[in-house]
Amino acid sequence: NEDLAELAKKVTCPALLVYGSDDNETPSEFGRRYQGLMRDADFFEIKGENHLSILDSPVAQNLIEEFLKARFKCWRC
Repeated sequence: NEDLAELAKKVTCPALLVYGSDDNETPSEFGRRYQGLMRDADFFEIKGENHLSILDSPVAQNLIEEFLKARFKCWRC
Protein backbone atom coordinates (compact mmCIF):
# COMPACT_ATOMS: atom_id res chain seq x y z
CA ASN A 1 0.00 0.00 0.00
CA GLU A 2 3.05 2.25 -0.12
CA ASP A 3 3.48 4.49 -3.17
CA LEU A 4 7.12 5.33 -3.83
CA ALA A 5 6.51 7.15 -7.13
CA GLU A 6 7.63 10.56 -5.86
CA LEU A 7 10.83 9.07 -4.46
CA ALA A 8 11.46 7.14 -7.68
CA LYS A 9 11.36 10.39 -9.64
CA LYS A 10 14.23 11.72 -7.51
CA VAL A 11 16.60 8.81 -8.18
CA THR A 12 19.41 10.05 -10.43
CA CYS A 13 21.96 7.26 -10.12
CA PRO A 14 21.79 4.02 -12.13
CA ALA A 15 19.28 1.62 -10.60
CA LEU A 16 18.50 -2.07 -11.02
CA LEU A 17 14.93 -3.17 -10.34
CA VAL A 18 14.55 -6.94 -9.96
CA TYR A 19 11.12 -8.41 -9.29
CA GLY A 20 9.69 -11.90 -9.09
CA SER A 21 6.77 -12.84 -11.32
CA ASP A 22 5.04 -14.55 -8.37
CA ASP A 23 5.49 -11.67 -5.91
CA ASN A 24 2.09 -10.84 -4.42
CA GLU A 25 3.45 -8.30 -1.92
CA THR A 26 5.21 -6.06 -4.44
CA PRO A 27 4.08 -7.10 -7.92
CA SER A 28 6.36 -6.51 -10.88
CA GLU A 29 3.99 -3.82 -12.19
CA PHE A 30 5.46 -1.58 -9.49
CA GLY A 31 8.94 -2.10 -10.91
CA ARG A 32 7.81 -1.30 -14.43
CA ARG A 33 6.15 1.85 -13.17
CA TYR A 34 9.20 2.95 -11.18
CA GLN A 35 11.48 2.25 -14.13
CA GLY A 36 9.46 4.74 -16.17
CA LEU A 37 9.85 7.36 -13.47
CA MET A 38 13.59 6.95 -12.94
CA ARG A 39 16.24 8.58 -15.09
CA ASP A 40 18.42 5.49 -15.54
CA ALA A 41 16.84 2.22 -14.42
CA ASP A 42 16.94 -1.34 -15.70
CA PHE A 43 14.01 -3.63 -14.93
CA PHE A 44 14.01 -7.44 -14.82
CA GLU A 45 11.28 -9.87 -13.87
CA ILE A 46 12.36 -13.35 -12.83
CA LYS A 47 9.77 -16.03 -13.52
CA GLY A 48 8.76 -18.22 -10.60
CA GLU A 49 10.29 -16.05 -7.89
CA ASN A 50 8.28 -14.43 -5.10
CA HIS A 51 8.89 -11.66 -2.58
CA LEU A 52 11.35 -13.68 -0.49
CA SER A 53 12.67 -16.38 -2.82
CA ILE A 54 14.20 -13.77 -5.09
CA LEU A 55 16.70 -12.94 -2.33
CA ASP A 56 18.40 -16.32 -2.85
CA SER A 57 17.88 -16.49 -6.60
CA PRO A 58 21.06 -17.22 -8.59
CA VAL A 59 19.45 -15.39 -11.51
CA ALA A 60 18.97 -12.26 -9.38
CA GLN A 61 22.51 -12.52 -8.04
CA ASN A 62 23.86 -12.76 -11.59
CA LEU A 63 21.81 -9.76 -12.71
CA ILE A 64 23.15 -7.70 -9.83
CA GLU A 65 26.75 -8.65 -10.52
CA GLU A 66 26.42 -7.94 -14.26
CA PHE A 67 24.74 -4.61 -13.55
CA LEU A 68 27.56 -3.58 -11.22
CA LYS A 69 30.23 -4.67 -13.69
CA ALA A 70 28.62 -2.71 -16.52
CA ARG A 71 27.91 0.45 -14.56
CA PHE A 72 30.83 0.63 -12.18
CA LYS A 73 34.05 -0.37 -13.87
CA CYS A 74 35.90 -1.01 -10.61
CA TRP A 75 33.43 -3.62 -9.33
CA ARG A 76 35.68 -6.41 -8.01
CA CYS A 77 38.76 -4.95 -9.72
